[in-house]
Amino acid sequence: MRIVVCLKHVSTNNTHFNNGKKILISDNTSEIINPNDRVAIELALKNSADKDEIIALSMGPPEAEKSLREAIAMGINRAILLTDKKFSGSDTLATAYVLHMAIRKIKEVDLIICGERTIDSDTGHIGPQLAEYLQLPLLTYVTSFSIHNSQGIIAERICDNFQETIEAELPALLTINHRINDNIYPSFTGLIKAHNESDITIWNFEEINAEIDKIGQFGSATFVKKIITPQKKRQATIFTDDGSEKTINKLFKHLKEKNFITKQTK
Repeated sequence: MRIVVCLKHVSTNNTHFNNGKKILISDNTSEIINPNDRVAIELALKNSADKDEIIALSMGPPEAEKSLREAIAMGINRAILLTDKKFSGSDTLATAYVLHMAIRKIKEVDLIICGERTIDSDTGHIGPQLAEYLQLPLLTYVTSFSIHNSQGIIAERICDNFQETIEAELPALLTINHRINDNIYPSFTGLIKAHNESDITIWNFEEINAEIDKIGQFGSATFVKKIITPQKKRQATIFTDDGSEKTINKLFKHLKEKNFITKQTK
């Protein structure tokens, strides 16, 4: 069977917004595989057979090749980078469209695995939107799964603090819950393969037959109207203990006035 893992190359620090262009800017000094997507890679490797093909797929700048090579070092068979200046400014809908066009080009994909959300935008939209584009069953918040005879999948998931078991026929799409992590790290042999023996396939918007009005800012259904930095306003109230019950009574009175407690306990 063929498994596609969607991953994003994200920055861990020095990220800021360009208020003029309304976009996120990274200085590229410390970038990694999005942690939830890393878990998706780990589960794909854990639940695949030797004959299965696992493909890492990412849309991003040329620098995203770093994360794809790490995925190969972890055990992924091959990697595809979707990069084109025309993709710039894509919201989640336009991004999902690009990914789905790439998956259609790959063909005969049995399972697609996405991280639940990314640490830079934290929307959780890509998996559901991608499943809708591909018209596939969607299993969300998955913590573990098993594949049966390359035809069906049984998954465990945590939703609203309840653990559920769900089933679906293949092909299907999973989003992986961030709470799990088996910590699979690249081996020395894997690193050599990733950097010396493996080529990253590069596709632009023409190679996936994408429609220009469905990608980038033109293909985005949402836009950033305004960016604000939340201001934390805290005011401390200090009670000096004089060794009597007066201090405690003052404290309880203050907490009741602020609705932190509804009744005084003895």
